[in-house]
Amino acid sequence: MTGVMENYNILNIITGIVSVSKLKTITKKYKATITEFLVSLMILCIEEISQKEIKQNKKPIKVSVPINLRNIYKSKTLRNFSSYVNVGIEATKESHTLDEILKNVKKQLKEKTREKNINAKISGNVNMAKNIFVRIVPMFIKKRIMALFESVMGDGYITTTLSNIGLVYVPLEMQKYITDMNFILGRSRGKSTSVSAIGYGDKLYISFSRKIKEAEFERLFFTKLVKMGLMVEIESNR
Repeated sequence: MTGVMENYNILNIITGIVSVSKLKTITKKYKATITEFLVSLMILCIEEISQKEIKQNKKPIKVSVPINLRNIYKSKTLRNFSSYVNVGIEATKESHTLDEILKNVKKQLKEKTREKNINAKISGNVNMAKNIFVRIVPMFIKKRIMALFESVMGDGYITTTLSNIGLVYVPLEMQKYITDMNFILGRSRGKSTSVSAIGYGDKLYISFSRKIKEAEFERLFFTKLVKMGLMVEIESNR
């Protein structure tokens, strides 16, 4: 998604706050989890934007979804233990419906988060790290090479990100002191917009971090939620 770039030190943040229970009522109709639904709705919005801006979009739309590896490997580590999968749709002349996108997203998430596929991905990374030629390269050269790979195969390889932490629980004694929770992604090197979500109580906070001036993505996304009957409270840092 393109737009007018903000100065390097500016990050536009728009957060939509919705009821978790009412959102689940909608997702149950689609037989989807909250993450599957949000990813699919994001793809639908991006497709609409791309069709307005480009006569024929030739690039696929991909959303990077971080996954918690503790659930797969039954680990209790407190260190960062996550990976990611990229899910989306191929470019076509015809528009997709939300049901069609959801069908693709659910299938891809199920397949790509299988333990054998995650094992293969991790093994590839470990083998690269153990490679003798990689190990003898000086660190300052490695950093430059990694930055190049990130621009080609990292952020440049996907359209946007949805990182959903899920519901956060705190001890009963702390609850009376906490009214809100936010989880906001920083400015991305390659993506114009990143999306994050966190739940607390009956509220889900969906935050868009944007380095371009245009807020069309967020406007479309939250408008579609409202049309589905969901009340959305909007907060912004602008």
